[in-house]
Amino acid sequence: MKELENQFPTLYEQLAQKGIKIKILTQSGDWWNNLEKLASSYGANLSGATRSIFGALGMVFGGLISGFVILVLSFYLTVQEKALKSFIRAITPQRKQAHMIALLEKSQAKIGRWLSGQIMLCFLVGVVTFVGLTLLGVKYALVLALFAGLTELIPYIGPVLGATPAVFLALTQSPLLALLTLALFFIIQQLENHILVPKIMQKAVGLNPIVVILALLVGGKLAGVLGMILAVPIATIITVFAQDYMEIKKTMLKKKQSDM
Repeated sequence: MKELENQFPTLYEQLAQKGIKIKILTQSGDWWNNLEKLASSYGANLSGATRSIFGALGMVFGGLISGFVILVLSFYLTVQEKALKSFIRAITPQRKQAHMIALLEKSQAKIGRWLSGQIMLCFLVGVVTFVGLTLLGVKYALVLALFAGLTELIPYIGPVLGATPAVFLALTQSPLLALLTLALFFIIQQLENHILVPKIMQKAVGLNPIVVILALLVGGKLAGVLGMILAVPIATIITVFAQDYMEIKKTMLKKKQSDM
């Protein structure tokens, strides 16, 4: 990441040269000249800020790792077994304590599988991205793949964040490579949305993909990115208790019918 930051002024100059080449190739009239003038008016400010941009990118990269660790530790500290079991015993009638504790353990198991699924998803996306970028010849493929894998923790906007620096760096090499890189990330996202996420999450927590999507939408509306990150585990807990409630109602209905 430090090497990438130091190389950024050179990459910026290459990107500017690509813009000149595109102009020569297109020869499409005054609109391009106006666009070039507008870009050059901001060029000095942008050039001065480029090193700060990649310095910030390094901070974001480290922040994603720290945020992930904090999220996991905070969540498991919140749902630690002894404290929650003591809380359940304090608020639940004795005859129902064993049943409620069993539901808690079932929820914990599913959330553990959800976390494993998230890690697997990040790993798979990172590996596929690394292979794709390496085959295309994009520089810094490993760093970009690690970043793309980590941003998978952020629903919806994660894939866009992961693709942006890769497409930008590919553009410093050639416009065609940038288009191919964009196509690569589009294919990865389609693979993720239609195969990886439904299969991994359904197997991990047993949630219907539609429920997962609805949970993400509601979580994002209520609490932004953090809400989307916590949406699936919260939906998992709610589903466990809702299914148990339905089973109890079903058992009571059968008993009532048999008594009649």
